[in-house]
Amino acid sequence: GVQTVEEALQYTAGVTTDFYDSDDRFDYFKIRGFDAYMYRDGLTLGRPFGALREETYAYERVEVIKGGNSTTFGVSDPGGSVNYATKVPKHARFGEAYVTGGSYGRAETGFDFGDNITGD
Repeated sequence: GVQTVEEALQYTAGVTTDFYDSDDRFDYFKIRGFDAYMYRDGLTLGRPFGALREETYAYERVEVIKGGNSTTFGVSDPGGSVNYATKVPKHARFGEAYVTGGSYGRAETGFDFGDNITGD
C-alpha cells in the first residue's frame, strides 16, 4: 500500500528518508549516510536528488543493496544503492485494478493485467 519509494524504504535499516518533509517532487534518501545511486533492473538511473519520482505500482520489488556489494551494478557510494525491479510477465492469466482517493483532491486509478499469447 505504499505510494512512494520513500515510504517503501522507510523501515529499512540504515536508510534515511523524508529529508525535505513537504517537498514531494522527488524521492530522496540516504543509505548509511551516503546518497544512494538508483538502478532499474541493473541499469543506472543516477542519484536520487532531483530525479523524477518513480511510480511504485510499476515495480515488483525495490531492492536495497548495502556496502561494498552495491558496486555490483557499477558506480556507487559505499553506503549502498537501490535497484527497482520492474514487473515481469507471469505464466498464468492475471488481472488487477484499483481506485483510490484521499485528502487534498487525491485521486488515482490503475490496472495491471496479462495472459499468455500462445499456448506454449
